[in-house]
Amino acid sequence: MKTIMYRGLKVIILLLCLTGCPNASSSTPPEETPKTVQPFINSSTAYVGDPVQKVSFEGNETTKQISIDALAGHSVFIVKINTSDAAIPYNDTGYAYPSQRTPRFQNIANTNPGASSRFGSFGDTIPLYDHPAAQEFNRNPPPFFPTEQNSARSVQTEDLAPVLPVKGDTKKFWVQDKNNAWQQIDAVLRETSTHCNVWIGTENFTTETNNFNDNKLTQVQAQKIAEKFDQIYEYETALFGYEYGGGVPLSDPTYGGVDKDPKIQILVYDINYDAGVSKDVTLLGYFWGKDYYSQSFLDSNGYSYKTNLAEIFYIDSFVTDGTPDLTYSTLVHEFQHMINFNEKNIKSDFRLSPAVWYNEMLSMLAEDMISPFIGVGYTHQSHPIQQRIPAFLGDYYFKGVTEWDTKHPLVSYANNYAFGAYLARNYGGPELVKKIARNNMIDTDSISAALSELKGINFKQALNRYGEAFIYSGAHKPAGTVSFDNTVSNTASTVKGFDIWNQHNIYANTKDIPENYQGPLIWTLDYLFTMPGNSLIVQSLDEWQNITGQIPMIVSKPKNSFVDIYIMIR
Repeated sequence: MKTIMYRGLKVIILLLCLTGCPNASSSTPPEETPKTVQPFINSSTAYVGDPVQKVSFEGNETTKQISIDALAGHSVFIVKINTSDAAIPYNDTGYAYPSQRTPRFQNIANTNPGASSRFGSFGDTIPLYDHPAAQEFNRNPPPFFPTEQNSARSVQTEDLAPVLPVKGDTKKFWVQDKNNAWQQIDAVLRETSTHCNVWIGTENFTTETNNFNDNKLTQVQAQKIAEKFDQIYEYETALFGYEYGGGVPLSDPTYGGVDKDPKIQILVYDINYDAGVSKDVTLLGYFWGKDYYSQSFLDSNGYSYKTNLAEIFYIDSFVTDGTPDLTYSTLVHEFQHMINFNEKNIKSDFRLSPAVWYNEMLSMLAEDMISPFIGVGYTHQSHPIQQRIPAFLGDYYFKGVTEWDTKHPLVSYANNYAFGAYLARNYGGPELVKKIARNNMIDTDSISAALSELKGINFKQALNRYGEAFIYSGAHKPAGTVSFDNTVSNTASTVKGFDIWNQHNIYANTKDIPENYQGPLIWTLDYLFTMPGNSLIVQSLDEWQNITGQIPMIVSKPKNSFVDIYIMIR
């Protein structure tokens, strides 16, 4: 599912809890104390020592004195990583501070966004995906048995060929109105191509010259959708697999899927019926697995949904009319969901049910790799690097990489995409993504299996190095470190590296963040954060930026053994 956000969506940041911290002064910094660090990278030479140093504690040590020497215009960062699946309270995560002063902490006991709007608002056109009912159904669908669904097809007998639609046909489709009540709408098959049928709601078509803001599409626009999807189909099936009934010979009983039509149906209509209405969020499109099941099956199993009994996904007419490139990237995104439903839910002997974060990560990686082939390049505003990375740079520590928050999907989508982008750019590129998408596993097990096959590591080991990608890129990328700034290609596709230190942070020019802030949000060491499962936090001090000489520090051992602390020099 994919949506776009308009006008000032309030993004909520922090719950500040002024409680005491073990081994720290009871005083707290004054309100004007800086919350974040403006990174300043001045050195043009690599650090002469090890740029990545894991802090190890021996025996009964609870603190460790460390001196970082031979700095020559370098900057020093502390990276904490929680490699467990559970959240760890802030006072169990350990901390670092300069040797020459007593630590004073303002403790942040809960980093769940929703408590403060102190960083202001942002919006304009920041896409996210959100159709809770479809998302939940796709996460945990009922068992799919082809013979049972085949018997419900609108075909008289198995000996008769299906009556396939032709251009100009009208058909009724079940959709939800703005109050989520089911209704049928008429749509006309305006364009057909090798791999798709493009149906446009009768209320959303015009033969007049399009003004690109009237929620009505022309025949030329319908043709463009079909043309783009045919390109997408070839690239996406080469990487991710096929939809149910696709990629099999005509003799295969599943050929053509649940509607026996080898073409995928694309219905374009005004989703949520909100075109031209002042709003924060509108759905761009969605795939809903309920359309693979007969109405009698859904009814008898207690579902209140209506089925269109087809391999189909839905696209918003208003967005398609005004920002077609965003719709083309949405086609890539939703097609991955459709393929994933077949690869993981139907084909698998174990009837796997992928987590939302995993499924959405794969859809955004599909956009990442395939969108440039259809005119949505890496610097295009509709590419996930431009859509997701700015929010990720500001919100990365709110949620773990394996977490999905239905109340704050923007945070989850940004983090899930960024972690997938990191994996692809360091551990195999499109080949890694292909193995994740097609293996007979899901979630972290699927990622571990693919990583093991290509690189001999697992999910946790890749997560433990994730912090390096936040620090090193461009000219400041020491040999042997991982980075977002790696380009990996194979015959099917490419993932292009990007320098996150040259990427706009979504909170730039808000209350506490300078206007020219780029790169990940770096919090000062005066703050401790509760760490979600499988997450990290990057911290430093202004006085640790552009340093020549030595930095003495004291590092306190985390009370929880799943937290690792790294010192990284750039």
